[in-house]
Parts: sequence; structure tokens; C-alpha cells
Amino acid sequence: MKKRILTFLFFTFTIYVQATFTLTSATIITQTNTDTDLSGLASISGVTLVQVGLGTDSEYTIYDIGDRQLIINGNLTIDASKEMLLVGSAAPRSIISVIGTLNIKDFETINGFTSYLQRIAIRTTYDRNDYGQNFSLDVSDSGTFNMQGGGIECSSSIKFYPNSTVNIQDGRIELLATPDPQYQIRQFSNNLTANNFKMVKYAMTMVGTPLQFDGYMPTIADEGISFSSSSSSIQYNFRDYSGGGRGNRLDLGLWSNRKGKIINSSDGTNLIVEEHLIGNNSSTGTWQIIKEIAPKIIDEKSVPIQNAKMFIRDTNNNKRVDGNGYTFTSDRTYFKTSNASGLIPTTEILTGAVNHLSTGFVVFDRRSKNDNTDDEFDIYFYHYNKILTKSIQKLKGISELTYDWTMFEDTNITETDATVVAAYSTIDNLGQLYDYAKYWKQLNQTNLEIPSINELLIINESSLLNIGDYNLVIDATASAVFSVDTNSKTITIKSNTILTTSKFKGIKTTANITLYNGATLEHGYIDSNGINKFVHLKWNQSTTNDVSIINNDNLTVIYFLSPVTTVFKSHFLVPSTVPTNGIEVQVDILSNGPNLYKELIPEEDINFVRLDIDLIDVGTELNQLEMLKISERLLAKVEAIKSAMNNTTTPTLIINETITTAFNDGTLQNQETILMILKRLLSKVTATREAVKPE
Repeated sequence: MKKRILTFLFFTFTIYVQATFTLTSATIITQTNTDTDLSGLASISGVTLVQVGLGTDSEYTIYDIGDRQLIINGNLTIDASKEMLLVGSAAPRSIISVIGTLNIKDFETINGFTSYLQRIAIRTTYDRNDYGQNFSLDVSDSGTFNMQGGGIECSSSIKFYPNSTVNIQDGRIELLATPDPQYQIRQFSNNLTANNFKMVKYAMTMVGTPLQFDGYMPTIADEGISFSSSSSSIQYNFRDYSGGGRGNRLDLGLWSNRKGKIINSSDGTNLIVEEHLIGNNSSTGTWQIIKEIAPKIIDEKSVPIQNAKMFIRDTNNNKRVDGNGYTFTSDRTYFKTSNASGLIPTTEILTGAVNHLSTGFVVFDRRSKNDNTDDEFDIYFYHYNKILTKSIQKLKGISELTYDWTMFEDTNITETDATVVAAYSTIDNLGQLYDYAKYWKQLNQTNLEIPSINELLIINESSLLNIGDYNLVIDATASAVFSVDTNSKTITIKSNTILTTSKFKGIKTTANITLYNGATLEHGYIDSNGINKFVHLKWNQSTTNDVSIINNDNLTVIYFLSPVTTVFKSHFLVPSTVPTNGIEVQVDILSNGPNLYKELIPEEDINFVRLDIDLIDVGTELNQLEMLKISERLLAKVEAIKSAMNNTTTPTLIINETITTAFNDGTLQNQETILMILKRLLSKVTATREAVKPE
């Protein structure tokens, strides 16, 4: 009983203070001044109140005004958590007409977080399939409609006039009837700000240009967004559209060549874009689907990387159409640089477009690499000191795409300071060649795609600098330190001599390597002619010799140079059939004299370098013959002494051994003959010594 008395006293007080609802005719209720709730309607004859959950936390009141129109001239607030306005099915058109201000709210803030709900604030059951003049809700040019949560359910169209002010935050408007193109929210307002607006079943006709229209979510709608011939001819921009895959007949309508852009669609290009009225000649227009990305580039220690390059090139899936003020046929490319914080600036990526210029089948140009609704793009990241990497991303979802991308050190780099590399005036070694090619590639977008976006111009392949199918010209007087001609596929570098480094031992190409104006290479290389090995010898004796490179399978000379004093440097072409017994380098006495040094060149080595060679002192056959003569004479002298002592005739000296007399290296035969003579000489000397030995 006490509770009922308090409620009665409350109503009595409210009616007394806020009696601002008046019945101006049998079918019209007019609101003036300020009402913070609907309680003032209780004093209007014919208004029925239904209280639900009385005395509980969920208590609310339904105000049924019957078949009447409500005109709001003042400022009215409806709290959907506590009350609902119900209008009958036979109410006049423009059932709720906002000339002043209508506020709908349904939210609560707990622990600093605001939660918006969409409980019903207004429900009208008047059903008229008409988009032109019979409205459940219209907000006039002088009217303001503020919606912070809460819901409106209607059975006929809604209109926001051009000069009206509309602010919607997480509000819901739902059509109670079966979806049809004639049931529309006619949005003419140029002062509309909407965030996370939820529309159910209606068709949204965008005529005015909203200040903001973000997070819009149409569900089982006839049309998510379409246009009128009265719509602006400039492009409309909508952010965080969330209607894809939600049962809409169409998400984006085409009408009267109007233009729209969706930025950060929740479902990417998984949208239905169709003619507003199929087959109607006015069903033309343009829609673009955009995704914003802003990656952050870091190293393996999570330190931001400055001056990293991001590059994207979209894919031509042969569905591009130019016109209506747009050029879509050319590829869209995106080339951005990270700042000191490692951040790539926010970049808009065109993921899809419909440019429908005449009635008929609507072609959706999806620009992802798979030409489908996965919206998958290859995103490349490049930095002088880092390894080129590729990030594969599905460019869809609300809000801009942010993520951390880690790049790893390029251990092939020799000089880590790119400014030092930029100052090179010549290329002096293979490390500098790799560094400059890496530096050159990131200078601009054009270079970045040479030879392709996912491939460096020069790569390390087992310590060989592989330049693919490009020609290499080394010119001591070249005008630029490094240049690339993509037409002839030629890299030209300025260098007098290119040396090896601890990381690189040679160059490889399927094309040609050419030297000009005295330029030299002090390393091996592989080109279209085959394997060109580099041989560098230095011997410690100050002698002049022959140098030969021999095919040990058939003993043919692959390369010969004479005379050579102390140092030998040259390339030789390995036979196309690599010798089974190997290839040998020899240093000989001049004029095909005996070997002073020889060594097999390892098959796996492209460079053969020996810089501390001691040439051996090889005995010659001439010296052996001289030694034979002296030995024979000594033997003859000993025989003569022995004969004199014995008073006998000196015998004829006979040596039954074979010797060689051709001018060549010393031979085993001559050595054995000399040894035999020396042994006989020792025997004779011993016998003579015994003969003269005192008794």
C-alpha cells in the first residue's frame, strides 16, 4: 500500500510540474517546453499506461497514445530503459514529427565503460508502403534528433530533412514490415553524425551528405546504402561499414551515377553491390572498397626500424572499368616509408571497385591476388640492412589494420651505414657490389620492382653473387658507379679491379660478363660461356718461368703463358666436360723445362690462389750426364793407381748400364748408373787402401 501511495504522489508531482503535453486536436498531441521523460502523457485523455515489472529493477512504463500524431516542438527525452512510446496503426502520417528536439537514450556507465543497449523507445504500427510522404518519424529542418542507444520500431518510412540535426550513437531503427525498396530511411540531412547505427530491414537512401557515418550495420535490409537522383554528385565516404554477410538483399545500391566509398568494411569485399532497380537505366554508379593499413616495423629485439619501405602492387583480374570520373584500369601501387617510431603512415588500399556505367550484369573488380572475398594481398617490406620480407594480409575488418612486422638482419651486408655506400665512387670488391645493389634497390619505387618486387637484384648463392639473367659490364671509366638498363638487362659498374671478400668469392649470371677500359676481375665467375676460374700464383724465387694449365684426362694445355716472373694472374675456361682426372697448374723452367711446381685445382673452387710457393730445385739430365762423366773418370783413375801398384796393365773400363741422353728432367736410369759407378769406385778405393796398408 505504501508503494502505491508513493507512486501516485510521484505522478501527481510530475503532472503538476511538466504538464507540457497537450491534445491540440482529436488526433494530435503536441509537446512543448522540456520533458525528461514521457510521464506527462499520463494526463492526456485516451493515453493508456501499462506498467511492467513494477517495483523491480527492470520496471518500465508503456505509453500508448493510440491513433494519434505526436508533434515535438520542445525538448523531449525518452529513456528506453524505463519507458516506451506506442502509437496505433491508424495514426496520421508523420506520426512523430520532430520540430524541436527528440532525445532517445539507453546506456549505462559502469567502471568507466559505457554500454549502449537498443531497447525499444518508440514503436509505431502504422503501415504504409510509401517512401515519399507517409512517415513514422520525420525530423524537420528545424528539428534535432539525438539517439544514444535505444531502438525505434516502425512500419513505414522515416525522413531526416536537409537542415535537420541528427546524432546517433549505437541506436537501432527497425522496420516491422516485410523488407521492400519502398520502405526507406530517407536521409536528407547534411548535419548527420552516426556511429554504430544499426538498421534492420529498411532501405537506406543517402541524399544528404553526412558529417560522419561510421560503424553502420544494416541487417536483413532491402538496401544497406543507396542513392537518389537528388544525392550529391560528389563522392560519399562511409567508415567501418558492417553490413557484409548479414542477409541484406543488397549492401550497396547503384543509382544515377552516384559515387560511394567504403573505408574499412568489416567483411571486406564480401558485399552485395547491385542495381537499385534492376534493369532501370538509372541504375548506374560507382562504389569503392578501401582498407586502411598502418603497420609498425621492428627488428628482432623489438626496436623500431626507420626508413623501412612498404610496397604493394594490386592484382589485375581483368575486371577493371574506367569512367564516371575514375581510372581503375591501371595497377594501384603503394610505396611508403617508416618513421623514427617504425610506423608506416596510414595508407588506403583499394581492395575492390564496382564501376557500373550501364545496366546489366554488375562486375565486381576485386583487386586481391586470389580474386575472391578473402581480400588477400602481398605486402613487401624492404630495408637496406634487413632481409626483404613479405607479409600476407587479409585486408578486411573495421578500423585501420595495425600490426607489428619484424625484419631480420641481412648478414650479407658489409658496410652497415647506407650513407657510406651512397658515397662510393667506384666498386672495388664483391662486398661493395652487393651493398650498392641493395642500396640502389630501395631508392625509389621503380628500383624496388627490379628485377621483381620479391627478388633482390643480386643475391648470395653459396658465396657467389648471382645476378640472374642480367649482363654485367665492368667499366673503369663508366659515368656512374652503378646503373641498370632494364631494356637490355645490363648492370654497369665503375671499377678498376674487383676483389673477393671474406663473404663473396665470385659472380654468377646466365648472361655475359664483359670488361672495358682496363677493368679487371680478381675472382672467378660463371656466365653464358661457362665456368671461368681465377688462378693467382706467387713464388718466392725471383725467376722467370712458364705457367701451364693442363687437362689431366688427355694432357692437353687449357692455358699457357710465358714468360712469367714471380706472379701469375689469369682466368681460364673450364672444359664443358670436366676432366675426370682433374685440372693441374704447372710452373716450369722456361722453354718446356722440367716442373718446378704443380698442383691439382680443386673442382669446387672457382678461385685458386697460392701466394707462398717455393719452387723445387729439380735435377736435370744434363747435370746427371756430367756427374756420370766425372764418376767414370774417377773410377778410371783408381784402376790406374791399382795397376801401377801391382805392376799390371790398366784394364779397359767397361760399364754395362743404360743411360738416357735426351735433354729433360733427371731420370731414374741415370741415377741408378751413377750409383753403380760410385759403388764400384768405393770397392776399388777400399781394395787399394788394403794393398798399401802396412804389415
